[in-house]
Parts: sequence; C-alpha cells; structure tokens
Amino acid sequence: MEANKMVENLNQLPVPIRLTAHISPEKVQYLDVELTVGINKIEYSLYTKMMDRNTLLHANSAHPQSLIKSLPKAQYLRVMKNNSDETIKERQLSEMTEKFWR
Repeated sequence: MEANKMVENLNQLPVPIRLTAHISPEKVQYLDVELTVGINKIEYSLYTKMMDRNTLLHANSAHPQSLIKSLPKAQYLRVMKNNSDETIKERQLSEMTEKFWR
C-alpha cells in the first residue's frame, strides 16, 4: 500500500518523532475521528487511542474558572459532533461523563 510506504519513509527522517498507522480499506482513524465504510455511506465516530488517558483538567487546577466550567460542554459537544450513529454517541457520552467523575 502507498500509505504504508509513506509512513515508513517519514519514519526514516532524522527527527525524534515516529508515526504509527493502522491502515485498512474499511476504516480510517484520523486525529479524533474514526471513519468507517458502511452500506452506501461513510459513518463516523469519536476516536481515542487505546492507550489514551483521562487528561481532563482537574476542577481545582490554577486555570481560569471560565475555562474549567466550559470543558464539560465542549467535550460533550465534541462527542455529539463526531458521531453519525446514535447508539455509539450515547455510549461515548456516558464514557465522557465517567471521565469527569474520575
């Protein structure tokens, strides 16, 4: 595949960054979105890496209160915007709620 070759070539560059790619004809993961080929349509959902950690700001951090208060809404909107399937969206909204309570 051309994409595999491109990743290999980029990883040969003398820089401290190494790329990983999971290339599939049915699924593409890019930034925080996963695109999947469905029946006559492309479906999308929020994507997080398997090793992703809960890195949300703690409510007691020294950040401005306005920023801390805006985070839940921004994250919920992100989940809602990045999902084409209602079932997956509801599951990911529940997961996001759990992240805020940890």
